[in-house]
Amino acid sequence: MANSLRNVNVSKNRVIAVNIAREGIEAVRNIRDTNWLKFSGNRRICWNSLPDEDINEPCDGTDLIDYEADGYIVYKASDHRWRLQDVTAADETALSTVDIDLTVNTDGDNDPNGDENDSDMYNHTDPADALGRDYAQNTNFYRVITIEYLDEDGNYTNNPYDNRIEVSSTVTWIKGSAEHSVELKTHLTDYLGRDNLD
Repeated sequence: MANSLRNVNVSKNRVIAVNIAREGIEAVRNIRDTNWLKFSGNRRICWNSLPDEDINEPCDGTDLIDYEADGYIVYKASDHRWRLQDVTAADETALSTVDIDLTVNTDGDNDPNGDENDSDMYNHTDPADALGRDYAQNTNFYRVITIEYLDEDGNYTNNPYDNRIEVSSTVTWIKGSAEHSVELKTHLTDYLGRDNLD
């Protein structure tokens, strides 16, 4: 029975981790799609631009997602936009459960403004503009996004002007003395603005 309960707990955490990893990939996809809309006249060199705090900030192709970064945290900012932050600049890579609407009694405890967090989502809380910093509660989950550029043949390259990226979303957690992890990968392309796709 003890082993069964332990296995149920591991399975539960794995389901949570897979969904957190999937969200990380979808967040990067959202950043690409937002860049297409935001820089529609210049999307050839700006589809992989790092999201800026200023929605009106122009792109000149220099502030791109860096393939040399050790990884990124992806988080929802207070303006409800996804952002990337270099993991080496992050004080904390642990995810928290956060309350994004303090007026809604999400957890049903009849105290939406209490010290107990009405958890709406997982998010990083150490960036100054992170959404849901109030009443955040730490979790045992960590998410890191790594991004590699690929050439048109699918080989790794160091050219941020190639039109493909491989996005890896790795979520780790510790249960007892054991570390567990899941990793999801996908390839994203700039298929709206490039000529060198076969």
